[in-house]
Amino acid sequence: MKILNGEIISSGIIMGAIYFNSKATTDIEKLIENRNKEISSDDLQSELDIYKEATIHVKNHYLSLCKKTEQNGGVNKDDEIVAIFEGLSLIVVDEELTEAITNDIKEKFHTAEYAVYMVSRNFMATLEVLEDGYIRQRAKDIEEVANKLISEIVDRKKNNYNDNIKDNLSLNNKLPHILIVDKVLSEMLISNGRDEMMGIVAKECGENSHAAIIARTLEIPVLLVDSISDMEEGEYGILDSEKGELIINPTDEIKESYIKLINTIKEDRDELKKYKDIKVKCVDGREINIFANVSCIKDIEAAIENGTEGIGLFRSELLYMDREIAPTEEEQFLVYKEAAKLLGDKPLTIRTFDAGMDKELKFIKSSGERSLAIDSRGISLLLQNVDIFKTQLRAIYRAAVYGNIKVMFPMISYIDEVYRIKEILSEIKKELETDNQPFKDIEVGIMIETPSAVTFSDVLTSEVDFVSIGTNDLIQYTFAYDRDTQGFVNLTDKEYEELFKMIGVVVNNAHKNGCKVSVCGELAGEIRFANKFIETGIDQLSVASSKILILRKQIISLL
Repeated sequence: MKILNGEIISSGIIMGAIYFNSKATTDIEKLIENRNKEISSDDLQSELDIYKEATIHVKNHYLSLCKKTEQNGGVNKDDEIVAIFEGLSLIVVDEELTEAITNDIKEKFHTAEYAVYMVSRNFMATLEVLEDGYIRQRAKDIEEVANKLISEIVDRKKNNYNDNIKDNLSLNNKLPHILIVDKVLSEMLISNGRDEMMGIVAKECGENSHAAIIARTLEIPVLLVDSISDMEEGEYGILDSEKGELIINPTDEIKESYIKLINTIKEDRDELKKYKDIKVKCVDGREINIFANVSCIKDIEAAIENGTEGIGLFRSELLYMDREIAPTEEEQFLVYKEAAKLLGDKPLTIRTFDAGMDKELKFIKSSGERSLAIDSRGISLLLQNVDIFKTQLRAIYRAAVYGNIKVMFPMISYIDEVYRIKEILSEIKKELETDNQPFKDIEVGIMIETPSAVTFSDVLTSEVDFVSIGTNDLIQYTFAYDRDTQGFVNLTDKEYEELFKMIGVVVNNAHKNGCKVSVCGELAGEIRFANKFIETGIDQLSVASSKILILRKQIISLL
């Protein structure tokens, strides 16, 4: 028996045979090194044609993965996965990238694969030096697309047009197995993760990469290890991605203990279902509502299945991503209307789109002058793009006729921003009346995400109906943490203590002004802090759908 320790990328436990898939990833550097890098003028058009054919094939490949995701369904963030593959397909035909590659072939007489390699690496080098985590992820996306293009070009030159995914990734069986690869690829998870019980052990997979996001969404355990040479195909393994271990050739006793553990986990999940419709009440009679954070209609369906009491944060920016122009009022109205009708009387809190920084939109203008880029996101960005802002507000107020909708504004720092919002709300209501469009007046809330908002929370909460504390950004701006790379688990006890003092200040000021308080950042779903949130007096926690029942159970056990 051997035990390999590793870094957990996606948690879970699976038992089964070890399967090596060395073909799943290719060492692109070695591949390029061993191939011709230049061509003659006679071969120029042929290389251009091969490159064009490869782009068409690879783009269609990513779009086919979108369709496969949509057809299989049944997982709570499928829309996010589809968006990932759609984004990769757009990179394949990105005008700036394709023009640079084409010019490299024409002007430097590079082979198509070498041109893709050189140009993509230059693009990546430009992006990787930037501090923003989203931009660094874009570099990884370019690398993934470029490597796929290079493999496709090389295959075409070898007259090998087989579908790599079908030939190299699919195991064509439904037995539990542990896949061993050099690097986890997004497409690998879609090809295998739906229909087969699979865990993955790999040498490489970024914690915030698209592959990691998809693995966690599909609940596929993924563990990173330093070496994958310490095992052989066909050996039996237990991948415990809760503890961060791969146990190779376990004893019968260990096997039996894990069988019992897996059954216990299943029983625990079934046991949680009894908390689906239970209300959380404190000793003093105060209710604490457990709401869900969502990004799309499928997320709402999952939240309802998990017993949510409402939606505390609808991230509307998904409607705006990967578009050349902003969504129309009617497009947004139909989505908000469907969401409201799904929830019935349960609250639906729509956050106006929070773009900028890690969620850039092509049709949005931004000054981005202030440090930490606060001017290039949240309410500052909305007030720089009033026409787009008003279009969304009109859609929200119209959809409110069909349910219990509330509207919430991100990254508020100063009272003047609230005053301006109220002016705009007054304007759009008059416009709707003039246009004879039915609408309903709704509750107005703001996000508390900056130290200045905490400082001015007394006056801010006197002007709105509710506030939601976004702990992700509040931690970033208070303690200068990089939310993409450092994570929040690295906060010291003293920093957590200060954070909860800030939350307490907001709660006290809000309640004094008759304003309710929600917490919707990642911290809200941390079971270990449930008691702290109760002590601060918050009214509502809004978390990922998967955390609703276990959080409700934990809070009830504390009361």
